[in-house]
Amino acid sequence: MKILSLTHRPNGVTFYRGQNVFQELCRQTGWTFDVVDPNNFDIDKLPGYDIYFDLRPTKQENINMIYLAWKAGLKIWIDLDDLLWQIPAANSASMNWKPEADENLKKALANADIVTTTTDALAEAISRETQAPVAVVPNAWNDRVFEMPKAWNGETKKEFTTYFWRGSNTHDGDLYAHRHAFQPSDKTLFRFMGSLPWYFLKAYGGPLETIHWDSFNGNIYSYFDQIRRIAPDCFVFPLENNEFNRCKSNIAWIEATIAGASIIAPSYMPEFNKTPALTYSDPETLAFMLNADLRRKMHDSFLDSRIYLYEELRLSYINTIRETIAKQITCK
Repeated sequence: MKILSLTHRPNGVTFYRGQNVFQELCRQTGWTFDVVDPNNFDIDKLPGYDIYFDLRPTKQENINMIYLAWKAGLKIWIDLDDLLWQIPAANSASMNWKPEADENLKKALANADIVTTTTDALAEAISRETQAPVAVVPNAWNDRVFEMPKAWNGETKKEFTTYFWRGSNTHDGDLYAHRHAFQPSDKTLFRFMGSLPWYFLKAYGGPLETIHWDSFNGNIYSYFDQIRRIAPDCFVFPLENNEFNRCKSNIAWIEATIAGASIIAPSYMPEFNKTPALTYSDPETLAFMLNADLRRKMHDSFLDSRIYLYEELRLSYINTIRETIAKQITCK
């Protein structure tokens, strides 16, 4: 089997959904996965491939490649990890969602032989936009690359609880909706990686001794190394209750577990009701949880998460789903 894709800038999406996981699939199967520059590609080589894979096809170059691949007889495999046409106004990414991106995505879905996605909720939403079959391929833990922590980070720390949040400014609206929950005390330490909204420091953050901001400019592997050095007791993943967020996946929970931490996440995200995460129902509940002694629950949640991640979401196992999909759409 030979699979072709466009070159994407390496990021979290490609790590969990793109070239990274397909290269691991090729390790397991002996298949080939090639990435190409759309502006420097010999189209005469297209018939040598079986599948064209495209992740978030919203640009004209994506549509051009889909057309060429279709003409050359390749099967078209589209992957979406977010409800892109329902980005909330408070999410800064909504400013980049132009009419042409919406139109290109519709064209891609109309020509897909298969669409894969991250969650059942997102699959249901995508199914309303395409006649192509939609299959769920969950995000996974790369069990070849990352070791599973043997113990919860908090086992060796008793004096205070370190809560960790990571994300970009696209989550400013989510954090603002939960701003009252992040109240400093002598038993809590909040660490933010990526974005640190001004309103935490101005009105709600309190003294800087209880809020730390960790800059990050490295690659995905150094990102995991940095989280392990921080060794938080618990990730906090606050999200507003809207359709876009309800379709989100469990990447934060996977990363927390790999880092040796538990996680607190919203119960209205269906994916977190499948995992042993600690969940909250509204901002007031989250505020209570961040100021309560939940260390025993965090410990148990982490141990259960290790088991669930190993049994259900190993990449070596999840990639067998991708293998089955590739064989089904090509009849090989």
